[in-house]
Amino acid sequence: MEQFKITSDYENIEWEKLIKVLMAYAYVLIGDNAEMEKSRVELAYDYSMEAITKYLNDKAQFDPSRNPDLVNFLKYYYLRQIISNSKLHGKYKYENAYENIQDISGVSKEAFLKEFNLDEQIDVNTIVLQIEDELAKDEELLPLFNGRYYNDSKRSEICGDLDISLKEYDNRMKRLRRIVKNITQTAINHE
Repeated sequence: MEQFKITSDYENIEWEKLIKVLMAYAYVLIGDNAEMEKSRVELAYDYSMEAITKYLNDKAQFDPSRNPDLVNFLKYYYLRQIISNSKLHGKYKYENAYENIQDISGVSKEAFLKEFNLDEQIDVNTIVLQIEDELAKDEELLPLFNGRYYNDSKRSEICGDLDISLKEYDNRMKRLRRIVKNITQTAINHE
């Protein structure tokens, strides 16, 4: 099955198809909890529409020169943030029901643990969401994180996509590693 992408003609979007893709993604992120105030489908729809609304209100946030796929942008830049913030701030009641990080993001849990020398005892899903929250407005590190962990891009590919030098890539990776280290240390200390 081919993955739905929008990589050009951003003015003529198949909204019905896009909403279905975003809802399916949100549905998985929401998980299952009998105590939810709304059904998973209702929440998935609400979150998807909120992500689309945020995009339409500020289209300048989307930079096709960095990553031309609008679907990925909506999923990873808006939708994950909205769901994470709702969970953290109690907008809706539900539990984090991630079974495997590979299922929700395409990120290999083992690769993530190895990249940052993390202990397997930590909840990688929670760490990834916290990293995304921390990087939400960081225009330098968020594309690096997304390219490295969601698109599994190599160093040279990321440099080309972001139009940065290898030295700049290394500097940004150092900053990203510090952020990850701080977040994981906080998570370990709270366990």
